[in-house]
Amino acid sequence: MTIGETKPKLDKLVIKAIPDPASRAVAVEKGEVDFTCDVPYADVDRLSKEGGLKVEVHSTARVYQLTFGNLKGTLYEDVRVRKAISYAIDRNAIAEKALHGCAEPAYGIILPTLWWANKNINGYEYNPEKAKELLKEAGWVDSDGDGVVEKDGKEFSVTLYTYPQRPGLKPMAEAIQAYLKDIGIKTELRVMDWSANKEIYG
Repeated sequence: MTIGETKPKLDKLVIKAIPDPASRAVAVEKGEVDFTCDVPYADVDRLSKEGGLKVEVHSTARVYQLTFGNLKGTLYEDVRVRKAISYAIDRNAIAEKALHGCAEPAYGIILPTLWWANKNINGYEYNPEKAKELLKEAGWVDSDGDGVVEKDGKEFSVTLYTYPQRPGLKPMAEAIQAYLKDIGIKTELRVMDWSANKEIYG
């Protein structure tokens, strides 16, 4: 039988848009949909124990990353600042705790377990003391003891934008906010719809 003669096993396929991850979990749990993806990672273990549901976790080529945009004239223009931020983030803890073991740290923009990844990239270790040293070298010091570093009288204060449609983004952003606080960077977290974020990113 040729491909053109093969009959589909389904009479029809209905695709529903369910933007909210928690609603996706509820829909598959109640039998309102037969398949979904990207449920809240905190629900994966519970759903896997539900009768009649099959839950699978697979590595994909998708990675989550911090995007700085145009660096010129920003607080991130100094490479030491960008390195400090990289050293400040515990990727293993985020994968295990914030994402409930449903992720693994990436080195560069590709997971090291994928066959086409560059195996020679080691990535940044979690080293908050090194991060603080780099900020100090770049001129950022907590001179008034309030827990926030300053330079030329200006606080290191930034806004971290993310969106709710992907279940891993908000927990990761909250963890990153806490890690940056530990090295003296004040971070405001804004969770907005993807379309609103896209306008900001350009």
